[in-house]
Amino acid sequence: QLPVVTPGDYLKELQCYDPKTDRWEVLADGPERRAWHGMAALLGKLYVIGGSNNDSGYRRDVHQVRVACYRPSTDQWTNVCPLPAGHGEPGIAVLDNRIYVLGGRSHNRGIRMDYVHIYDAERDCWEDGPQLEDDISGMAACVLTLPRAILMETEKWFSEWHRDTLACYFREMEKFLYIIIT
Repeated sequence: QLPVVTPGDYLKELQCYDPKTDRWEVLADGPERRAWHGMAALLGKLYVIGGSNNDSGYRRDVHQVRVACYRPSTDQWTNVCPLPAGHGEPGIAVLDNRIYVLGGRSHNRGIRMDYVHIYDAERDCWEDGPQLEDDISGMAACVLTLPRAILMETEKWFSEWHRDTLACYFREMEKFLYIIIT
């Protein structure tokens, strides 16, 4: 039986939908109640990153900025290396076996952020990425990889300013291209 959810509740339940049977399967509860978090699948595991809860009586970043890792093969959760800073409502993307956490909101600090943190799952560590141009939360993120030849061909479509901006991104980011639509 599924729990009754009321507005404002923070959850730790995990369920898996099977489209073949049109049913939901209840899995192990996560270690922390949270909302406004991001999730990513990487190397056969599910990572739940950031978010907030009201366990202190008011909305705060998830305690000690915990990152939860679910292993479907064992139906168990563990905590991995904690985030360097709170990220509620972050953009999340996966590229080259790394999870990119983009922007978000720190409820502890009461601000939106321009932070980018990159999680290396094989080494279980975080590193700082290049800052976003603006403080932003609630964004959707994805990775689009294109052959460099296609990217260079599109330069014809941009003004001189845009070409210079793209060239700068290529130098700074090498093979990564962030596109943020506001």
